[in-house]
Amino acid sequence: MQPLSDEPLVEEGMTKEQIACRLYEKGVFSIGRAAEWAGVSIEDFKESLYRYGIVRPSSDLEEIEAMARKSLEIFQRLPEKLS
Repeated sequence: MQPLSDEPLVEEGMTKEQIACRLYEKGVFSIGRAAEWAGVSIEDFKESLYRYGIVRPSSDLEEIEAMARKSLEIFQRLPEKLS
């Protein structure tokens, strides 16, 4: 059995955020799990991916679900009748 890649997942001197980006890029972590593991928000993690040149799929299911949950939370806090 051959390794998936000759490139190591972790290199000396990498930050936790860089490791999370690498693990996301390799498909080991979802975007939410990678952000959580790195200790940053999903939005901050997206910025990290951009900074490191990692392209995200356009429809990450976990991201869509998180946006839907957040929208429902906001909606539930609205007053019953809006003027």
